[in-house]
Amino acid sequence: MHHGPALPLPAAIAFLALAALLLAGCAAYRPGAPDAAPVRSVFVEIVENETYLPQVNALLTRQIRETLAARGGTTLAASPRRAAYILRVTLTDLEQTPRAALPADTTRAASYDLRLGAALALVNAEGETVRESAVEAATVAYLNPALPDARHQALPRLTTDLARRIADAVLHPWDD
Repeated sequence: MHHGPALPLPAAIAFLALAALLLAGCAAYRPGAPDAAPVRSVFVEIVENETYLPQVNALLTRQIRETLAARGGTTLAASPRRAAYILRVTLTDLEQTPRAALPADTTRAASYDLRLGAALALVNAEGETVRESAVEAATVAYLNPALPDARHQALPRLTTDLARRIADAVLHPWDD
């Protein structure tokens, strides 16, 4: 029973050599950027709030922790003593800019652009700040006369995006 033409010996050797080279290159592959600092474990401190947004600390802290846990590769430490790094986040500013006016009353806004800024610092186990960065997120709040304050409706969307950006900054290479 003949299965087709056999591969000539030099071609077979060349094919095997190429396969071996490719597999050797893949053996050294590590997911993520090659110059990323390994953040094996991190303790997320409660977010400090220098804005006038009430009660946003607990919400954003929880969202940061959930986002880091969902990404994998990093363990959330139960205390600063058990962590390789401590993440400190401070909400630094909230900008609210009118986007559109109500048709019946042009002095009242129908929607706002909201931008929330945060400063973050990654501190190592020795207490040295190894990285600092500024992160921000933005969204639009559409005001509805039936809702008492549409900004509060937009807040979880804004903080979820900010938590994602903070996790990106912690888990990906930092620009020096």
